[in-house]
Amino acid sequence: HVFNLSNWVQELDFVLGRNDKAQWNERDPSISGMSITMMMQFMPMLEETKLEMYTELMHNFLPIFKDKIVLILMVLITVFDCDNEEKVTRLRNGFLATLRRYLMENTKND
Repeated sequence: HVFNLSNWVQELDFVLGRNDKAQWNERDPSISGMSITMMMQFMPMLEETKLEMYTELMHNFLPIFKDKIVLILMVLITVFDCDNEEKVTRLRNGFLATLRRYLMENTKND
């Protein structure tokens, strides 16, 4: 989700908790943030690894992934992916149905 946001302010707003936001807001105003794309340039890893990581992130660079509801439902579907437990499977199926319904009601299928 963060990778799809248009600027570092939106990225921070999504990833920071309440206390982190309060701490960030108390910083020296001359300190600015940076986008995850910029941050990746400074990560201590091989350039080849950075490129692979960036390529994988680009696979998720679709407008639909900017929607927090879609993101949360996809995380829940992934977390509750257990075929061994009937109750867990029912929960997962409920999340899948909710995601389908949400997408049908909130996206255009041309």
